[in-house]
Amino acid sequence: VITLNPMSFTYDGTEKKPETTVKVGSKTLEKDKDYTVEYKNNINVGTATVTITGKGSYNGVTATTTFKINEKRITIPAGKTLTYNGGEQTGVDSKAEYKLGGTIKATNAGTYSATATLTDTANTKWSDETTEAKTISWKINAKNLSGNITISNIADQTYTGEEIKPVIEVKDGDKVLVLDTDYTVAYEKNIKASEEAKAKVEMISNNYEGTLEKLFTILPKTINSEIILTAPVKNGVPQTE
Repeated sequence: VITLNPMSFTYDGTEKKPETTVKVGSKTLEKDKDYTVEYKNNINVGTATVTITGKGSYNGVTATTTFKINEKRITIPAGKTLTYNGGEQTGVDSKAEYKLGGTIKATNAGTYSATATLTDTANTKWSDETTEAKTISWKINAKNLSGNITISNIADQTYTGEEIKPVIEVKDGDKVLVLDTDYTVAYEKNIKASEEAKAKVEMISNNYEGTLEKLFTILPKTINSEIILTAPVKNGVPQTE
């Protein structure tokens, strides 16, 4: 009687050699003294064969048995949900068990599609028991302005009677954003003197979302004038008391 331990394996690309116990009646034979063991077809998925060949007192005796190598189940890769950071990002992690195609890296905010194809369909299956290529969706979300984007301080302005539109600088960390490419600016309460004049930034790039505001002050205009006193003139002669 031949007993194998274990009776089945999961494919991993290496030879499988279960331990053998061989008995003749109630006697347990000793490996390499009473018999040798040979394994065949013991790497890939399927039925592997174990051949026992007797030695010494058991010379000329052979026996065979089999064990199973089962497919390895591969977890279907999941697409990531990322946030725009200005650099190239990877939306699906790669592994040796499958090949990736489609869009697996991107920089700008958006939804992308990648494909994953099993490297070895003879010996592996997806975790859902299929072998077909999988379509994987992943996403880069727009970056929210709150707490991430800054507007430069605006110096005090002076009333002119017309709209005042000071130039501002908008930054994402150390990156200076571009007016009319990344954002637009609108101004409110920007004619009369007050401390409530406002520059309002609205993002037009898909990589950002939200609005920002920056207050600035419009100072009253100071008027300097001289008062000149002159004596009345009569017949060309200044009149004084």
